[in-house]
Amino acid sequence: MRITLPIAVYLMAAGLSAQDAAIPAPGALVLRRATTHPMAYRLSLPEGWKPGGTWPVVMVIEAAGMDFAGLAKAFMAARGDRPYILVVPHSLTNGSSRYREATSFTYTAAEWAQVDRQGRWAFDEAGLPAVLADVRRLYGGEARAYLTGWESAGHTVWGMTLRHPEWWRGVAAVSTNYQGRYLDEANSESRCDEPTRVSTRADRAALPVKAFFCDVLPPPEEAPQGPHERARQALLAQTRAAMAQAARHGFGAIPLEVQSGRGHGPMPEVVLAWFDTLRSSAPAKP
Repeated sequence: MRITLPIAVYLMAAGLSAQDAAIPAPGALVLRRATTHPMAYRLSLPEGWKPGGTWPVVMVIEAAGMDFAGLAKAFMAARGDRPYILVVPHSLTNGSSRYREATSFTYTAAEWAQVDRQGRWAFDEAGLPAVLADVRRLYGGEARAYLTGWESAGHTVWGMTLRHPEWWRGVAAVSTNYQGRYLDEANSESRCDEPTRVSTRADRAALPVKAFFCDVLPPPEEAPQGPHERARQALLAQTRAAMAQAARHGFGAIPLEVQSGRGHGPMPEVVLAWFDTLRSSAPAKP
């Protein structure tokens, strides 16, 4: 990509490398790697992005399908002319035990060996802030990001919210799974409720967190107590368990909003509209 003079000057002033200089065109979707960690991520800068500014960041966690590009495109379509930098990390804690079968991952054998040594949680817990640090350094992202994710992304969303509220400006959990993973001293995936693994920061109660939930799982013509509705109720129970976990550990009240008539999915329009309200009520400082 040809770099225009203003961007080139900005990069030189910031001391960025030639690799960092590959600033994507606003509105495009690109695949990037964190500069200090193996984590890959999809990135899209908003229309109107230019160097030297400060931009709100939305990190979106994919469900077990691991369609990172597809999820990014859904949020890009919903973003419109909003100023959000969109980031979809190739995270691992949002998948089942067969997560490595996903063809969308680009990790090398050596990187998978690192995951095997450290565990999925350690990989994501170090990788997500490395991605956010790059987004701040390279693209002017704000110091704290918005976080959202749907279905099995709940394992990541709730874990990262409870463990690291200081990373986020707001959290939207959409029809999420939650089984208490990644909250014990050994970083295991077993169900556990160890308060020492949940943040005790004084400001955790002020973090805006909201749960959004689908009204129907397909097919909509199913009987009210059919298997899809039972699956929805099971997800709803898990989301409520996460909300209760947060309340037990000093987080603020978390509202749960069921979206009437809306099917199962990441709800990008709903999520970004809520983030809009947070931005308008409490503008961020760089």
